[in-house]
Amino acid sequence: MLAMLCAGCLAFTGIAVVFPAEIPAFALETEQHTSGKCGDDLTWTLDDNGTLTISGTGAMWGNYGVNRSNWNGEKWDDSLVKTVILESGVETIGNWAFSGCENLTKAVLPEGIISIGYAAFTGSGLQEINFPESLQSVGAYPEDDEMTYGSRAFTTPGGWAIDDQYHDAPVPWLEEQRKKNPLVIVNHILIDGMTCSGDVVIPEGVTRIENCAFGDLAYGTARINSVQLPSTLKCIAGAVIPVFGTEPLSIPNGTERIEKNSFCGNEFPEVTLPESLKYLDMGAFKCMELPCINILNPECEMKGELNSKLHKIRGYENSTAEAYAKINNIPFESLGAAPKYGDVNNDESVDLKDVTLMRRALAGWDVTLNETAADVNKDGSFDLKDVVILRRYLAGGWEIELN
Repeated sequence: MLAMLCAGCLAFTGIAVVFPAEIPAFALETEQHTSGKCGDDLTWTLDDNGTLTISGTGAMWGNYGVNRSNWNGEKWDDSLVKTVILESGVETIGNWAFSGCENLTKAVLPEGIISIGYAAFTGSGLQEINFPESLQSVGAYPEDDEMTYGSRAFTTPGGWAIDDQYHDAPVPWLEEQRKKNPLVIVNHILIDGMTCSGDVVIPEGVTRIENCAFGDLAYGTARINSVQLPSTLKCIAGAVIPVFGTEPLSIPNGTERIEKNSFCGNEFPEVTLPESLKYLDMGAFKCMELPCINILNPECEMKGELNSKLHKIRGYENSTAEAYAKINNIPFESLGAAPKYGDVNNDESVDLKDVTLMRRALAGWDVTLNETAADVNKDGSFDLKDVVILRRYLAGGWEIELN
């Protein structure tokens, strides 16, 4: 009655009163956004058709978390996203960026994009995506990330190994690629080999084996008896390559980086790392009892904790391998003095006789030379470029140094 009287009193005052409709409880807690920021110089918009467009320049913010828990701006509604378009100028896709977008079926990436973060599309419905030539990594961890396992860009961990088979949940796009070839390769990057088994040959042309390409430490790995690595390989990016055989491992010359967890848990009797190797995280051989590692680049940068029992390191005198062994109390066996690049006839001098011998070897003459010393530019192969560099070095006036 009192409510009726009050309403009646207001009516006689001539003041119009509008009573709001009932507000759902969830609307009081969240606000729906159609635009926002997703990088220092990147913005996003989501239209009524479900197209999410990211514009601007530079990198997306690095890590959004599974639930955007550390979002640095207004979030989009994952359930509304159907298509993602990254405009020219966007250089990276952040970790977990589009994870959980179940209705997302298509992503359009621009030329100029450099990397796709780990778990970027995990749990999405992605069916179609392009890979510009500028793309250099897919699903890799940041170098300073301490995690030792995790999702790749296009899968959601779905369980443990059952009957020696690992069951994960690939997005539709990846599932279709696996049907075509168990080694999924884009832009010379091996991004997935989870359905491989037995003896695996990674084809020539592959330059990078991506992080967790064959599985991860938490959710299991593919089961491989042996793996043949290509001569074109440059980087093993923490790939957790699960080789269950017991043959010695020799990394091909030309490989420049081996990162943490690359061969975690394997049982090699011996590992040989090439002259070309510039960076080694010793955590690559975590959880192993390893009799010996041969390190043939005397200047290889070595970091990280081994976290396993290593019986011996072999390397050259006064090398980084010797220094690492001493700091970590690992027995060291010397291979003698480091090779002198350019001294291909082993006469302890670098002169025109070495150039002549190199040219004859390349011309097909039956000559003997030190091919390690002949790889003057340390790119993993002896060719005409090495001859040119050595001639310029001997001519003087060029800013060229030989080890």
